Amino acid sequence: MVTAVQPGALTAPELNVPSVPLSNRSILSHGRLVSGFVRGGPREYFSYGADIKDGRAHFEEEAELIIKAWTEPEPFAWHSEHYDYDLVSVIPRPMQQPHPPLIIAANTAES
Repeated sequence: MVTAVQPGALTAPELNVPSVPLSNRSILSHGRLVSGFVRGGPREYFSYGADIKDGRAHFEEEAELIIKAWTEPEPFAWHSEHYDYDLVSVIPRPMQQPHPPLIIAANTAES
């Protein structure tokens, strides 16, 4: 995941589920955060020991989880094929509503 604060002041890689660090950047930038979701390529999958065949399913679920964490007003549980959280809650919440603008990279028609 790559983040940028408009007008291009900051870019940084994130690991895990970055909804809280991104919320902080939304606040620090006074609502100028744009979040880019990227699936990654063979190098990233190899580096993390992940199976690239599972990449699309992970990516779709991660995006859904991050967006729900940004928009759900109350704490919630997330139990799925890839992730298992008893409690998900983002504090502080992003300034942009319902969530920061998203840019999702794709290089195939199905993406």
